[in-house]
Amino acid sequence: MNDPFEFSPHVAGWGTAEEEEAQAGKVWEERMVEAYAKQRPGFRARVSQDQFLTKLRLSKAADVEQELKAIRGKAYPEMASGVTDMANAGIGVFCLTEDPANLLMWSHYGESHTGFVVEFDTAHEFFQSKVPPAHANADAQEAAEFAAEYGFLRPVSYSDSRPAVVLTQMSFGIFEVKGTCWSYEREWRMFMPLSYSQTQYRGPYRFPLHLWPIPKAAVRRVIGGANATMAVVESIRRLASDPEAQHIQLQSAQVDREHFSMSFIDLPAA
Repeated sequence: MNDPFEFSPHVAGWGTAEEEEAQAGKVWEERMVEAYAKQRPGFRARVSQDQFLTKLRLSKAADVEQELKAIRGKAYPEMASGVTDMANAGIGVFCLTEDPANLLMWSHYGESHTGFVVEFDTAHEFFQSKVPPAHANADAQEAAEFAAEYGFLRPVSYSDSRPAVVLTQMSFGIFEVKGTCWSYEREWRMFMPLSYSQTQYRGPYRFPLHLWPIPKAAVRRVIGGANATMAVVESIRRLASDPEAQHIQLQSAQVDREHFSMSFIDLPAA
């Protein structure tokens, strides 16, 4: 991806402050019990384990806080890296824009206006999936997770602050926030489990692309770029002879003579 902050939230902790303190306190107690067991028999004959722990608990709060400080300084960056690796390995993102005429979008994602744009009918059932595909053989838990987070579109929000995540309360909401500088994209996203993909394309990218077939009925319009090659234009025109694509509007982008904008006109027949 072209955004280095993508799938890289700020980790505020593996748990809430209360959860972390409780866990650290539990670990401290276990260590003190182990420390007592290592004392000489004569010492243990004079001092019971409860007496030993009661005395040490006077410094427990300070010890726990010191331990938490050390963990937070070292472990949180590792946790953040783990979240990124987990997301890249398991979550696929289908990214769409509200604006088919945005010049920057055509430049960045349309091969400098030489490519094409596909407009989708987001009311189509493809964008309203509630159950995993049959080939996934998902169990009840996987089906519930799919219904909660996958298979539907959601808008991206834009912020100057990176989303902070507590791992015990993590949700997909952290993957729906981008920097304010990206707000021109007016992006919507749909997530899918990469393990459910049946087709992959490695290409020149760091990670392989996982592909899903989209029904032609979910397509409304195809627009060739203002600098589209004849090969691209002809590939769009071929849709006119496809019985399943008769509802799709075929257009080409035109540069406005007076303004920094584009208009779309119907693609003439060959």
